[in-house]
This record gives sequence, C-alpha cells and structure tokens, in this order.
Amino acid sequence: MDMQEAKNSKEEAEVRHFQTVKQSFKAYQQHTLLAWESVYPKYAGLEMRHRVLLQGMEDHFAAIRRCVAANFEVLSNIGDPQAHNLFKNQPSIIENQFQAFIPSEGDIDKVRSTLRHLVRDWSQEGAPERDTCYSPLIREIEATFPLNECNRADIRVLVPGCGLSRLAWEINQRGFCVQGNEMSLYMLMASDFILNRTETLNQYFIYPWVHQTTNVLRRSDALREVRIPDVNTAQPALNAGDFSMIAGSFPEIYSIDEQQAKWQCVVTSFFLDTAVDIFQYIETIYHILPIGGHWINLGPLHYQQADLDLSLEDIKTVVTSLGFDIVSEDLIPTTYSSNPRSMLKVTYQSAFFHAVKTGRRPDVIERAPPSSAIRLPVPPEVFPTNSARLASDVDVPQDD
Repeated sequence: MDMQEAKNSKEEAEVRHFQTVKQSFKAYQQHTLLAWESVYPKYAGLEMRHRVLLQGMEDHFAAIRRCVAANFEVLSNIGDPQAHNLFKNQPSIIENQFQAFIPSEGDIDKVRSTLRHLVRDWSQEGAPERDTCYSPLIREIEATFPLNECNRADIRVLVPGCGLSRLAWEINQRGFCVQGNEMSLYMLMASDFILNRTETLNQYFIYPWVHQTTNVLRRSDALREVRIPDVNTAQPALNAGDFSMIAGSFPEIYSIDEQQAKWQCVVTSFFLDTAVDIFQYIETIYHILPIGGHWINLGPLHYQQADLDLSLEDIKTVVTSLGFDIVSEDLIPTTYSSNPRSMLKVTYQSAFFHAVKTGRRPDVIERAPPSSAIRLPVPPEVFPTNSARLASDVDVPQDD
C-alpha cells in the first residue's frame, strides 16, 4: 500500500467511525424502546392474581417511554454534526455518507454511558462524586501554584483523558491555561455540547437511570430527572486562562518533539488504567514536562486493555525510576459514574500521588536500547489483531 492509499484508507476509517457514532446517537430511542418493549409481554403474561399486586406498572411503562424520548432530544443535539465546531477543518467527515447500519449493543451502551457521564461532570447530583475525584487534584494544583507566587495564566496544564471536561474546566476557571485531551468521540461531542452550546444554568433535563433494571430500590428511582449543566459555561470566570481541546491518542499527539517540556503540570484522573502500554503513558508525561514539572494523579487500576496489569507498587517503582520524585501520596475512596440510589455501589481505593520530574534516571535505564524487549515465539494458531490507532493529526479519534 502506497502513501496515498494509506491516507485514503485512514480517511475512510475516520468517516466510518464518525458515522458509527452519529448513527448510535440517532438509534438510541428506537433501540432502548425495543429493549423495554420486550419486558412488557413478561408483565402481561403474569397471572392476574400476581399482576394486580404491581399497581401502576402500566403507568410506569408509559413514563419510561417519556423519559427515553426526553433523553433522545438531548442526545440528538449532542450528535448533530452540523452544530459542532469539532469538524470545521474536515468537511468530508460530515458530507460523506455510508450505507445505513444498525448500531451494536456496544455502540448504544456508549451513548448510555454518555448520559451517566453528563451526571458525573455537569449536574448537581454528580457533585459528591466530583468532590472525591476532582477536588483533591484541584486543591493540590492550587497549593502548588499559589496566586501570590505566580501568574496562573502562564502555567500550562494538560488534562489527558479529560472525558466530558469538567475537571479541565474547573482548573481553567482558577486562572490556569488548560488543554484537555480526549480519545472518545462520544465524550468529545458531549463536551462540545456543554461547553459551547449551552446558554443557561440547568438548561436541559435527562433521565440517566431509566436503563437500570437491577439493584433498583424503588420503581420511581429509574424516573429521576437530572438537570444539566449545573454551572453556566457560557459565562467563564473573569480570570480564566486559555482553554482548548485536542482530540486523539495521548501518546501519539504528545510524544512528538514539539511537545517536549511544553507543560508545567499534567493532571490525570481515572486515566492510567486506560493505557494499552502504561510505560508509554509515563514516558510521554515525562517527555512533556520540564525539570521541576508536576504530575498530579488520582484514579484506580481497573485495567481494560493493558498489555500488562501492573500493581500500584510496580507503578510507583516505574515512576521513580523513570525520573520522578513522588512528593505526596494517599489512597482515596471514590466511585465512578455511580447511581446514588442504586443497591449496588462499587468503591475504588484510588491512588493519589503528586510527582515532580527530577530527570534523575538509573544508568541501566539510560543505557538500555529501546529494542531490548524479550522476543517470545508466537504460536501459529494465534490470529493477528489490528491494534492500529489514529495518528496524532486526526480530529476524529477511534473509541476503544
């Protein structure tokens, strides 16, 4: 394959991925209602003497349909490509159309996850979770760069894996120059919607728990209304610094020479365990910080796609061996996109640490060639997998 063919193939993959995301937002209502309609015959099939014990169930099904319709109205706005600034440099992304398809359950689940993330990042109901997950990071960065000792507008802060951008926005509101980086197009489109296309406090309402059918305390809990956003993003703080967003893979975008020592601080929240190669993440953070630069982290190690699942002890060994000093650390109980009224709650003992780049590395690391990995034979029955990621200049990243 020559360079032009590779470029065309890459552009086609980007367009197809965008169409997948767009179709997923469009298919949410139909897909969700079909799932609920499959439940109704089970209720209707109950013996009358049992069915009469479930007073109001017919009304509950009708309320479910109204909640899904309300969600769809918001999701349609999020998924409308014409309303986005995300693709202004790539009109072909919007104009190209491929044959319609039915999104998979996994695609629709990412849409449902977007609703839960809207609660976590941009609602009053998500405030307790943000207080445990974001506040320790914000307090640490404010203590590191006090107002009376620096001009925060000159402090460049990077927030990779920023999700729906609330943490990045909060840091920016405190005067810092902030850039968020995110891989998921679902998250990027929802971020753009909140940050650039909402005008008032609590402008929209969603019903994020309508999909939950297990571990439900009360039937009415599934119908709870959540208002978003809980702040007016159209009116930033007077002292807010520059704020930007970059789409794509963190290692690919920030490992280039132009990014070396460009950032004074990196803030990572629930990010390390998203890595395929965690060494690559840490090396990239090292690369973009100057000597004396700060890395502030909080999150669990709930690996999803890592080549190697490292313990926290191992990670701290890697961090200090690759040229950082850990100046403070703690374990903080946290949840993640949790339903406050669910009977099931998962609590992480999240690792908090503040590391400072010293540049001191053991000689053995400096001398080791990059290609010194142990090569293992590949069994012939193992199928090859496509682990390609979009390049750093791509505006439409692939979701894992």
